[in-house]
Amino acid sequence: MYYIDYKSFMHMRAKILLLFTVIICLVAPLSSKAQQDKIIEKKVALVHQKFESILKDDISKLNEIDNIFTEFYTQQEKIKNNIQKPAAPGMAQGFAGQDFQSVRKQNEKVIATRDEKLKKALSSDQYKIWMDEIEPSLKGKR
Repeated sequence: MYYIDYKSFMHMRAKILLLFTVIICLVAPLSSKAQQDKIIEKKVALVHQKFESILKDDISKLNEIDNIFTEFYTQQEKIKNNIQKPAAPGMAQGFAGQDFQSVRKQNEKVIATRDEKLKKALSSDQYKIWMDEIEPSLKGKR
């Protein structure tokens, strides 16, 4: 019969527990990134669906719109992730060295860049439809 003494059993158990902890710490950020990518893909798909009605069969413009919004939502996620970092001592939770106004300015820059690219990609009538119909529908009810 095989005999395991208590000390070696506890030592092995601690090693296994440490190994599982390290694995979880390494895998957790990867799944978070994958979730963010899925969220961005869903948002871009919704925008794509709304633009299909005004762009009809212009696949190149639809692809350009998809690229614009993929970049836009990625930039917004970066801003959001920067806000959600742990706060420094003495700072309000959620603002990692940033105040509300600086975050708002960053977001306004991202929105302005998106709108400039859309103006270049769309005709004036299509851009008017974007501003009057599609953009308000994307904001949702709060």
